Amino acid sequence: MSSRLLLLFVGLVAASSTLALSSLREEVELVARPAEGDAVEGRTRLRLAVEERDVTFHVDGAPGTEADRRRAFLVTRDLRWQDSLAEIDGGRVLTLDRTFGDLVGGSTLAGLDETFREPTGTSPLDGATVRFGWNDREGSYDVELDQGPDVDADEEERVLATLAPIVDFAGLLPEGPVEVDATWEAEPAALGAALAPLGFVEIDFEGQRLVALGSYTGFTAPGLPPIPERWWGAPAFDAWDEGGRVDVTVGASETRDGRRVARLDVEANVRARGDVGPWLERFRGPRVEIEVERLAVETRLEGEGTLEWDVDAGRAIAWTFEGRIELDLDAKWALQERNRYELDALRSMEGRLETSTTLTAGRGERRER
Repeated sequence: MSSRLLLLFVGLVAASSTLALSSLREEVELVARPAEGDAVEGRTRLRLAVEERDVTFHVDGAPGTEADRRRAFLVTRDLRWQDSLAEIDGGRVLTLDRTFGDLVGGSTLAGLDETFREPTGTSPLDGATVRFGWNDREGSYDVELDQGPDVDADEEERVLATLAPIVDFAGLLPEGPVEVDATWEAEPAALGAALAPLGFVEIDFEGQRLVALGSYTGFTAPGLPPIPERWWGAPAFDAWDEGGRVDVTVGASETRDGRRVARLDVEANVRARGDVGPWLERFRGPRVEIEVERLAVETRLEGEGTLEWDVDAGRAIAWTFEGRIELDLDAKWALQERNRYELDALRSMEGRLETSTTLTAGRGERRER
């Protein structure tokens, strides 16, 4: 081979290597691109299985008879909904209609030589349509109920107050274009939004919210902290503090059914703690008086998740997360129903948290009101 041909061959090999390297390191732009007229159907599932590790408590000043006896607790939630983007301006969703489908949840306590199963509950928002409208003056969304026969007029504001208006997982996205294998850090609140993309959707057990709340706050035997939707990014909590790390990496980018899909791998080690007593008093059952002296919660979560992102459409396709969770609760409160009941307790639990969300998009019809 002549020197000229050899140089040409080497040049071609180098060029092809450079092209291959460039294709591997091509930048991907991951941004949310809401489109007017889109209708996104979603389903999110949650499974929390924990076991009591340590517990000490006093009832009416005397040591509890159930101390040091282990229990296992399971919480499940399955929520379906559809978001219709009615009005967009400059990338901001100005008007959004959310129609809720099946909203169910349940809990089971195993231990103490028995199994206590709360009845499967549904939500007063089941079948309801809620409209979110951007309030430019307030810099937030106004929310109103369009239809929902199961929502009592006196309870409407409370039921709607903690819903999240946008389901887009944008908090996990980078600030600009990134290459495959690039890593950045997201806020713990972004993980909270991903774990609960609808915010706090209330589940009603046999018309008595205290039963649902009791499963998480110490009114019933397990004594778990408030529901998982409120552990991160919780504006309803007072004196709430959160920290830790959430690292996101672009794991792969591929073409699927003619569309570019990026996979974002999430590693999280976060904790949240604060006082949820005022929140509990606002969301207590209607027939029970509660006096809360303290209700301090600390939650620690370590796990991994995967977010699939449609690069062309600018929206999430699917999200899964699994992790190990630890829960500590320090509570002192009094309950007055037929008799006065006082509890002073320290509880620790640990177990697994699993959640998933799937989303499919199409063109929706704008409903006039």
